[in-house]
Order: sequence, then structure tokens, then C-alpha cells
Amino acid sequence: MKAALYCRKSQENEENIRVQVDNARAFALTRGWSVVDANIFTDDGISGAEFNDRPGFAALLAGAKAKHFDVIVTMNVDRFGREAYRTNISLLEIAEGGVRIFTYADGQEVKLDTPIAKQMLSMRNYAAEDFRQQIADKTREKLIAKAKLGHATGTRTFGYDLVKVEKHVERRINPDERRPSSASSRWQGRGTATGAS
Repeated sequence: MKAALYCRKSQENEENIRVQVDNARAFALTRGWSVVDANIFTDDGISGAEFNDRPGFAALLAGAKAKHFDVIVTMNVDRFGREAYRTNISLLEIAEGGVRIFTYADGQEVKLDTPIAKQMLSMRNYAAEDFRQQIADKTREKLIAKAKLGHATGTRTFGYDLVKVEKHVERRINPDERRPSSASSRWQGRGTATGAS
């Protein structure tokens, strides 16, 4: 049987993607399945909540529909996505196309052949989405708390420098960037937009 591998990581981490590929390949090879490079699909630095702009996943779905492989191996179902509804639909489309899905982390086949199997998969995908939401909520809460203390919570902004103060970073006005250029002063004085004639 021909196997495809799918690996995804939310934050860019080439090492982690390589480990996923190696583990998925080893899982396939121990079962006697062939793996060719054209059937290795990855999305590095792309959230599982993203379904419109995930090139590796889109190519995997297209390959499954075209029957370029018989099975897909991934670490866990949350690699396919962390949005329960869309992940369920995508996995159902793969299964209905006759492609089997295996997760190497638990050595199991993802089955969608009974109502209870579909419900169990839905619960796994719900848990993955809930986990993503909890991380987002905690991150937002932490950033708000930092901002209230006057700590910088993002990247450098024009007009400000980021300055390390003890164990945190604060924004300080950059005097060279604070002064408007003579061109922008003229435009402001005339009340016209930048670039307007």
C-alpha cells in the first residue's frame, strides 16, 4: 500500500516537523507500506484552526481525492485541525474516498464506519479545538495583564524602541522617529493626505 504522511506544527519548528515525518515514516514502513517524498505533506508554522490557507493540508486532500495513496499516517488527529467541525468534515471526505487514516502516537486506525466511531472522533476533535481556545484565552489574559503594567506585549512599533527593564520589556519613545519629516509636516499643514496632489 502507498502511504502519505501529514505533519503540522503551529509555530515554525523545522526540527519538530522532521521528527513527525521520521516517526510517521517509521510507522508506515513497519507495516510494509511505501512512502515517496511526493506524498509527504507538511504545514510548518500554521495553526490547526486555519483551513483556507494551509497548502500542505490542501494538497493532502487533493491527493486523497485523486487516490494517489491508500493510507495517511499522522501523529494525531489534531494535526489535521483544531476546529472540530471542519476537521470532522475533512476526515469524513478522506474516509469516503477510500483512504484509511492512522495515528502513529497511539498506533490506531481512525475509523468513521459507525455512528459511535464518528461520535468518538468528534469528541477528540472537540477536545483539540477546546485546547486551542484555552491557550488563546490564557495568552490574551496574560497579554492584557502585562499591558496594564506598562510592559510591551508585541513587536517594535515605529516611533518606539523596546527596552529591557529587569525581567520585562517596555516601549520608549525613539526621539529620531518621533519628529515628523519635513514632507509630512507640509502635508499636515495643508490638510491633505499623504501622496495626494
